[in-house]
Amino acid sequence: MNQASEMTYNQEQDRWVVSLDGQLYGLHCGESFSILIGPRRIKCRLELGRDWYILRKMRDLI
Repeated sequence: MNQASEMTYNQEQDRWVVSLDGQLYGLHCGESFSILIGPRRIKCRLELGRDWYILRKMRDLI
């Protein structure tokens, strides 16, 4: 199921969260999802080092 949701940073939880059906769900290191940039949907993974960052495979750029 593909459901669009806005991803925001929650300072209290110190993590990224998404809101689905009025509920906040905290994202964890290693979670995979797709982000929509313009008309393109790009598969990526959330990671945490000193800061949060998103990884994606280079072949997704082609």
